[in-house]
Amino acid sequence: FHRMINQFRIRADQAGLDWDTAVMDIVMTPNLWDCVAKVYACAGLDLCSVGNSANQVNADANQAQQRYEQYLSTMQVPIDGRMYPVVLDSQIPETTGQPNGICSDIYFITREISGRTVTYGNYQDFNKTYGRVRNEMVSMFGSDDIAITDNGRYAVVRQNERGCFDVQAYVKPRIVAEMPQLLGRIRNVCCNVLQEPFP
Repeated sequence: FHRMINQFRIRADQAGLDWDTAVMDIVMTPNLWDCVAKVYACAGLDLCSVGNSANQVNADANQAQQRYEQYLSTMQVPIDGRMYPVVLDSQIPETTGQPNGICSDIYFITREISGRTVTYGNYQDFNKTYGRVRNEMVSMFGSDDIAITDNGRYAVVRQNERGCFDVQAYVKPRIVAEMPQLLGRIRNVCCNVLQEPFP
């Protein structure tokens, strides 16, 4: 995570952007988040260098537990002295590793930097792409059994046969990334899960 953030920082600085203004989400599955929070709670001893047998590093289990609970309750992890929010997405594919283990990807999505939105959601506006055709169908046949809702975000198709209704909703979303150099992914992160993974 440290390496990923520092790559973003250098890329932003080279583009004349201020990384300290960045709004970034770290996105992963609930199964991975539980593992990452535990690792983060216990990590840090690798920062200490033990040169001889006189040096000793002690790990406090209570402090590790408190850090773990803090990460879970705030949904954030510290990287380079700053807290970054974690977003859970149960639709990210997971594969099984060993028994009770899962593997999945972790995404780093920079949404804003230097006051500019650089990653955002978008959708096909059915009012613009279908509205004219719909008006012609309604004028000819009285209806087209298609309703456009939510400012053109959804097209709802109704089919009626002998009192039975089949309703389908269509949406065509997309994500627009204006600065893909500030997006990243760590692939195939694996961990063991206590008991069995969340469905």
